[in-house]
Amino acid sequence: FQNTQFTLAQCATEVEVGRGFLDSLIAEHTAGKYRVKECSMAKLWQTEMPIGAVLDEVEVKLTDVLNWKKGTRLELNALPDTEIDLRCGDVGMFRGHMGQRNGRIAVRVSRNLCGEERQE
Repeated sequence: FQNTQFTLAQCATEVEVGRGFLDSLIAEHTAGKYRVKECSMAKLWQTEMPIGAVLDEVEVKLTDVLNWKKGTRLELNALPDTEIDLRCGDVGMFRGHMGQRNGRIAVRVSRNLCGEERQE
């Protein structure tokens, strides 16, 4: 329960700080002041980025791939409790475990890779 409260407080703080930052930029812009660096920061803060969940990677011969048809199965080495990599492009961002939420497949983040040395 306390962890959930902390997470909600963290999200609310980020929203309020961001809203205040954007409000101050709008006020300065309206007053004729243009802050290039701060506007770039605001754009970055609002930028959405695609995150891919990678269950496993295996190497397959191209000739085999070219022969795939509907119903072909790719056998993975992952087990149900295997950690999933969450990536932005080729960059590992987080690790997590697969589960379900509201009837959909979801990943619960278990480790933040940002700032850690990443194994390539």
